[in-house]
Amino acid sequence: MPRIFATLFIALVVIGGCQSSRSAREGDPDYWRAAVAKDDDPELAYEAKKTLARISFERARSEHTVAAYNRYLEAFPNGANAAEARARREALRFELAVKQNTAAAWEGFLVDHPSGERAPAARQRLAALELARARTLGVDGLQRFAARFPGSAESTEALAAADT
Repeated sequence: MPRIFATLFIALVVIGGCQSSRSAREGDPDYWRAAVAKDDDPELAYEAKKTLARISFERARSEHTVAAYNRYLEAFPNGANAAEARARREALRFELAVKQNTAAAWEGFLVDHPSGERAPAARQRLAALELARARTLGVDGLQRFAARFPGSAESTEALAAADT
């Protein structure tokens, strides 16, 4: 009787080991890259590309850094999760600009995300910072500010301050 239990135990360990080995392999991007490289089965290659994209996005999401989302978007610019990756990357860049709160940070954000969801807020924050700086430079600074930010509420304010 103990021999039967030992045999069953060994069988369970072996089967369990195969399952965990299989799932580890299926979560390994290198496994899927190799499957994509094999051109002998187009259906497998297509599924491998989808799986590789999914794994890569999950990795980027778990790292949650600008660099991780950049890596994903470089590899899968039109992937199923590309729009979400772009939005998450933009949110991270915006958070960084908020923390730094410098003209350079806001300008950098706007260079990378000129038409992003947060671009209007970034322009407004940049204008507020630049207006504060322009006030320290007097009339000339206020006029330069108004020329740089034409049509904004801040430029109207700057021109009014310059006239006084």
